[in-house]
Amino acid sequence: MYNEWVKLFEKYGQEYPAEYAQLTTNMLDVTDLVDEYQTGDQLATRVASSDVLQQLAKANPQFWGGAADLASSNKTVLKDDGNLTPDNYAGRNVYYGVREFGAATATNGINLHGGEPYLRKYLYGL
Repeated sequence: MYNEWVKLFEKYGQEYPAEYAQLTTNMLDVTDLVDEYQTGDQLATRVASSDVLQQLAKANPQFWGGAADLASSNKTVLKDDGNLTPDNYAGRNVYYGVREFGAATATNGINLHGGEPYLRKYLYGL
C-alpha cells in the first residue's frame, strides 16, 4: 500500500508541480525536533509536545490545530498564531468546544474538502 501511495504522490507531483512543491517544501521531519530530548529528562509529556508543536508551526505555515476546552492545560495552543475567528483570518488555533468526537470529524471533513481555505470559507463565510 505504501508503494502505491508513493507512485500516486509522484504522479500528483508531475500533474500539479506547484501544489506538490508547496506540500513537500514545508514538510519537516519530526525526528529533527526530538533530538533535544533525552531519556530520563524531567519534562512533562504535554510540555515536550507543546515544544514540538510550536516548532512545527514555525517550520510549516500550513500547520494549524484545534482543541476543545482543555487547550491551555494540555498545551496544544500554537502560541504565536492567534485564534481563527471572523475577526482574525490568520489565526491557526480552532476552538471546537467540549465535543471531541465532533472536533475529530470536523477536522477530517475540513482536510478532506480542501484544508484551511475550506475552514475559513465555510465556518466563517470568507
